[in-house]
Amino acid sequence: MLTSRQPFVAAMLLVFTWVCAAILVPSRAAAITLPLSEFQTADAAGNSPTTGGFAGADLLVRHRRDGTPLHQIINAYAKFDLSALGGQFVESATLNLHQFHKLNNVNSADLFVARVAEPWDATTSTPTIDQTVVAGTDFSFGNNGAASAGPAVDIDHAIDVTDYVNAWIASGSNQGVRLRIDQDFVGAAFDSTGPDAPFIEATPIANAGLVTQTVIPLNQFQTAADNGESPAASGQFAGPFYVRERANENNPELEVNAFFDFDLSALSAGQVVNATLTLHENHKLNNVNSGDLFLARVTEPWDATTNNPTFDQGVDLAGELFIGDNGNATDGPVVDISFVIDVTDIVSDWLANPSSNHGFRLRLDDAFVGAAFDHDGPNAPVLTITQVSTIPEPTISALLMLSGVALLRRRRRA
Repeated sequence: MLTSRQPFVAAMLLVFTWVCAAILVPSRAAAITLPLSEFQTADAAGNSPTTGGFAGADLLVRHRRDGTPLHQIINAYAKFDLSALGGQFVESATLNLHQFHKLNNVNSADLFVARVAEPWDATTSTPTIDQTVVAGTDFSFGNNGAASAGPAVDIDHAIDVTDYVNAWIASGSNQGVRLRIDQDFVGAAFDSTGPDAPFIEATPIANAGLVTQTVIPLNQFQTAADNGESPAASGQFAGPFYVRERANENNPELEVNAFFDFDLSALSAGQVVNATLTLHENHKLNNVNSGDLFLARVTEPWDATTNNPTFDQGVDLAGELFIGDNGNATDGPVVDISFVIDVTDIVSDWLANPSSNHGFRLRLDDAFVGAAFDHDGPNAPVLTITQVSTIPEPTISALLMLSGVALLRRRRRA
């Protein structure tokens, strides 16, 4: 039998339930605006800021197909203030740029953005045109407008930089972004102040929980030569973990790709917000030539003992990453070069589909070149993976059940 107070208590419990639902079950975290904090330009003549600008712009990129004059080959660098995030990782982040000029109405070219690795600032340590960027983060976000458009234009560029922001949070080092334009007689000028100034709109991960960072050691590696050798013993020059290339096809035993993988089975569940691969090169074969290094995700099973990879083992060519060169042509042959490569998307896919983890392939571009890497010791390859777990949201039905249990207990007491 209900007392006179019990209908009132039941109503209060229902109100409490809906208030809890409103507070504890947010559909999505609110977006946060991260404003531009500093920027600078650098040209191929060594000027920073550049002297080869146009349209009165101070945030711009420019290129010359013929490579001259050098002061008209320009990259731009920009940093953003992350303090409003308070260290939160994000589920999305969009860099917004407004382009108002494209130099001429004759040519068009692709625009690129990359995450900067090397420290710089806008006043005391200005960037160079060759400022180091993180391998695997350089991608096109569109072009500077139709060839016949302009030169004045009104173009909004919205660029997904989720991985960039999470990497800055994970590493504690925010060196911003580099903007560049592909080769041609082209340019692009962007607003740097006012209502169209650059900014990043970031949405934190809702109900973020524990953050973990795990370092995964190398599991196995193997080499394969174009003559069918695997391991590729004939071309070895400074250790068993290496790549090598020939400018001609006279010595297929000296054309060598390397394959390696990591065991991710011990990783706990959680969203991957950043993953970096670190490699250390210790030898480059000679001090005459230099070649570009490329990293690709392997798509076919292999192992280092019973199912050795082949030189042409299947890889994701569309997703292949340029990670840098094996050193300056005249350096070496002994070198000390570290490569830090963003592989967040690849690792995320492997965790979602563990059977697809067949590791990586390394190769060199055509030249008489080689690159040997540490495979053990303190400079052995590692994957560093940062994950964020999420706290399950209480459902409205669960809250209603709790309030019903509380009411039932009161009725029994009555």
